[in-house]
Amino acid sequence: MYRAIALALVGSVLAHRDESNINPDDTWQVRHMKIEHGYDEFDPKAFFKEHDVDNSRYWTKEDIIRLYGLQKDTIVGDGTGMGTDEETVSITDEDRERVYHGVITLLDTNKDGKVSIDEWRKFCEDGYTLPDFGYGTGHHGDYEYEYEVHHWRQYHAESDPDVKIQHPEDMEHERLYHQYEHNDDSWADHDPSWIRKEQIPSKFLKADKDL
Repeated sequence: MYRAIALALVGSVLAHRDESNINPDDTWQVRHMKIEHGYDEFDPKAFFKEHDVDNSRYWTKEDIIRLYGLQKDTIVGDGTGMGTDEETVSITDEDRERVYHGVITLLDTNKDGKVSIDEWRKFCEDGYTLPDFGYGTGHHGDYEYEYEVHHWRQYHAESDPDVKIQHPEDMEHERLYHQYEHNDDSWADHDPSWIRKEQIPSKFLKADKDL
């Protein structure tokens, strides 16, 4: 059964968090907010609004698919810009339908094909949480965007905002890039594709504001 007892979701969106402190025992939606949005604490309303892209007060099919990071046709590597090309998976329409119907079955009490903020609030008040369908933590962007967000925020935001130091993670990303884009392992012969800081959403740059 997908319905599992949720961890308490209390308070408003408050703080950004280092991904190295993620607890694997956290629920999927807690890990999603920590890893994909950088928030340590949130309440049901904040979670709903974060994923109501057009502010309609409903989650449509498109919102649900995007919530789980399935709007792309491919998840490259592990989805964060890391991993290997052997981990790359294709996302099919059947995958999207399975996730959409799984969420709708849990939340859509009036059977209109979408999730209202009131349905979501009741779901949370009853102690339930969103299921993990096995597609990672719901990476919203492509693997380059995700790498810039995750790696820069974790390793460069405080000590190296201009990315002057290259880490083993940078080299792993370069290897993945050339495996996926060029189907080769000669990544060492190419210039590194430096992180494009201007593409990182402003909410992730808060840690850099005083640097």
